[in-house]
Amino acid sequence: MTDPAPTGTSASAPVDDVIEMAVPGLPPVESAAEAKAILEGLLFTTTQSLPAKRLARMLPGWSERQVLDLLIQLQAELDEQGRGVMLQEVAGGWIMATRPRHADWVYSLHRSKRRNPLTPQALETLAIVAYKQPITRADIEVIRGVDAGGMLRNLLDLDLIEISGHRETIGRPPLYGTTALFLRTFGLRSLSDLPSIDELRALLPAEIGGFQRQEEIPLTAGPRDEEDDEDEEADDEEDEIDDDTEDLEDEDGDEDDEGR
Repeated sequence: MTDPAPTGTSASAPVDDVIEMAVPGLPPVESAAEAKAILEGLLFTTTQSLPAKRLARMLPGWSERQVLDLLIQLQAELDEQGRGVMLQEVAGGWIMATRPRHADWVYSLHRSKRRNPLTPQALETLAIVAYKQPITRADIEVIRGVDAGGMLRNLLDLDLIEISGHRETIGRPPLYGTTALFLRTFGLRSLSDLPSIDELRALLPAEIGGFQRQEEIPLTAGPRDEEDDEDEEADDEEDEIDDDTEDLEDEDGDEDDEGR
């Protein structure tokens, strides 16, 4: 494989081929192998996703396009060698992470850092924000049918959502949207990587169907209990007695007419 060579700046070159202004004091990087090793080291030392443009500033003489090519090569090498870490493009940048299949071993080493999973209610609220953003609390509550204040505060504390603005209406209610941490947590490059509703239906046909059936139930309809059933049975028995009494009265009236 031929190492990509640094190219000079050109007025007609695309933006991603322009060599970025390097961080002062850094020595030049001559080979692709050395540049790739430096990129691996930089990504290993941070938990933040780093854009290729920012990484290019750490490699004097290398353009964003060339750095992106090196990142893709490094990603493929880690995958082909079955290494314990992988390179992911998430939240508009690149990040080094452990592989999901090794989660049990990683969690056993870092028990104190393991987070509690989100509750179904929190996941439901987060999904609404992700697909409907920007969205107000009132709109979320209309969709869920319950108060969303507690769930929103919890998601804000976890930095999975943020207040992205305010709706220009009476009271200027805050608008909620997802954060970069949301993208990193779910391994998404951008919101466009979210599965579509049709894809979700294909993945979870039973659950989606169940939700559709539940939506057809009126909100005013409450659960039935044994006392309700007993009351209805008593009402039915009273109706039957009334009907029998009316029939007897009709028969007596017919007999009196015949006697006259």
